[in-house]
Amino acid sequence: MAKCSECGFLTMRDKTNGLLVEAIDDYRISGNVPTYLEDYERYYNYPICFTMAYDLLPEVEEAARKQFFDKSEDWGKYVLGVITKERECPPKGKALGFTKYQQGFTPKEHREMLDREEWRDWQERQRKADRHWRIIEIVLLAIISGGFVVLGALIGRGYIP
Repeated sequence: MAKCSECGFLTMRDKTNGLLVEAIDDYRISGNVPTYLEDYERYYNYPICFTMAYDLLPEVEEAARKQFFDKSEDWGKYVLGVITKERECPPKGKALGFTKYQQGFTPKEHREMLDREEWRDWQERQRKADRHWRIIEIVLLAIISGGFVVLGALIGRGYIP
C-alpha cells in the first residue's frame, strides 16, 4: 500500500503557467501550500497525481462535502486526508504509480529515474538471455564438431567409403 504524500509524482499546479510542480515537504505534511513561499498564492491548493493514477481533486471535494457542517476554513486538512490515505498504486489498469519521493526532484525527473531503472532491468534480462543462448550455441557447436570428428575418423579408417 502507498500514500500519495510519500510519492514523487504528487504535484501542485502553478496558476500562472499551468505547469505541474513538485509538492514540497511542508505541503505533504500540512496539506496547505506553505505561506512562506514567495508568491505562494500562485499555486492551487489541491493535489494532482502526475501519472494520473488517481484523480485526487474529486476525493478532496468529497472529503470537504462530508465535513460540510464542520465550518472549517482549513482546506488543507481535506487535502491531507486524501494524500495520506493508504491506497493500491498503481491501480488496476494503470501502468505507472507510486515511486518514492526524493526531495528536489521534479515529477518528470522521478519518471526519468523510473525509466532508467526499467532500462537497466531490461538490459540485465537481455544479458541473461544472451548468455543462455551463447551456452546453447557452444553446446551445439561442440556436438556438431564432435560429430564431424567421429565422421572424419570413420572415413579415415575406411569404415565409410
